[in-house]
Amino acid sequence: MPQLPKIALIGRANTGKSTLFNRLTEQKKAIVSTIAGTTRDRNYGNVSWRGLNFTVIDTGGLDLVHDKNFEQDVFKQANFALAEADLILLVVSAKDGLMPQDKEVAQVLRKAKKPVIIVVNKADNNYLKKQIEDFYRLGLGTPVALSALNGSGSGDLLDVIQTKLKKKAKAPKIDEKIIKIAIIGKPNVGKSSLVNAILGEERVIVSSVPYTTRDPQDTRFHYQKIDWLLIDTAGIRKQVKINDRLERLSVDKSIDTIAQADVVLLVTEADKPLGRQDQHLSEMILDQKKSLIIVANKWDLIGEKDEATINKFTAYYRRFFPYLAYAPIIFTSALESQRVKKILDLALEIYQERFREITENALDKFLKTLLKKHAPARGKGVHHPRIFGFKQTRTNPPEFEIVKDFASDLHYSYLRFMENQLRAKFGFSGTPIVIRARRIKL
Repeated sequence: MPQLPKIALIGRANTGKSTLFNRLTEQKKAIVSTIAGTTRDRNYGNVSWRGLNFTVIDTGGLDLVHDKNFEQDVFKQANFALAEADLILLVVSAKDGLMPQDKEVAQVLRKAKKPVIIVVNKADNNYLKKQIEDFYRLGLGTPVALSALNGSGSGDLLDVIQTKLKKKAKAPKIDEKIIKIAIIGKPNVGKSSLVNAILGEERVIVSSVPYTTRDPQDTRFHYQKIDWLLIDTAGIRKQVKINDRLERLSVDKSIDTIAQADVVLLVTEADKPLGRQDQHLSEMILDQKKSLIIVANKWDLIGEKDEATINKFTAYYRRFFPYLAYAPIIFTSALESQRVKKILDLALEIYQERFREITENALDKFLKTLLKKHAPARGKGVHHPRIFGFKQTRTNPPEFEIVKDFASDLHYSYLRFMENQLRAKFGFSGTPIVIRARRIKL
């Protein structure tokens, strides 16, 4: 897969890197807050400007006053972004003026020996725009003043970026045909560890502290000659327990991610009992008609396993999620990379099932066999239902339509029976099926 040029946003905390990221990508993907350290992991987004396509990378502030482990992890993520970037935007603040921390970051960037643009953000008026002169002292070229908040000057910055990347001006166009996988679960079930294990790199920060991941973390990669987008999300706990504004924003973005995905991994902890929140998350995925894999993570914490252990756990999960009988369950250990690679093969299989089409001839035969096996069950009223036809109306997800008489009512249990028989005959593993009834007058 051809790679787009990459641009990293680097700087101390609260210079507006995430606001600039949202402005350039034209979406509110990164959470914006005045709280230092809101951004921790790398955040990726694509930008198109006058025929040039590139990827911009948001990073955490490099002067965090937080737990030392967090600080080291944020620095590590910023260094990853620095290493893979073709161009660096050093984001500083016109309101704060030139700070000692800006000089320290500039010194690091000079050692990187990569092209740098100084972006003087928060230049919201003419007075503040005049403050850019101080930033010449960083010795990294001519600063560009802008306001990421209101957008003034962002076009000028994009023009400078285009000039800097002129050797890659014919970079490949952004291809939106991509399989999107979202990873959803409660806090601390191992979602970020699972992302890193799948990708084979430290893509996101892993910590036992809840809500280490705040923004949804998008990672594009290539597997089995296919383009993929893997999305790590913040842990979702019960809404009534959420008081912190940043946590609520993170959770809202995690929920929105479900709608964007083709396949969702519902990550649970194999070593702990399933709970109401696991059920609630599964219902949200079901409501969105998304394909689903249930991931029982932390399998390494289950002691004294034998050949029957997985069968026992599978039976337990099936009893807890009786409405998800079509969803495969995979037992993994992100820590030990056990069965992690199988997730992608399973996700590909399930994704393809979303587009499965059954011919009219096959469905006609299926309906005749079905009616012989089990006559339509009556719902309300006194008339027994009469079914005249059955056809597929769409894919992604698969939808079917029953054509029946106008006067009778078909019991919902018969629709469930039809769904089960469809799956037994044609597959549709991991994928929801929608069956609608259409009445006709005789």
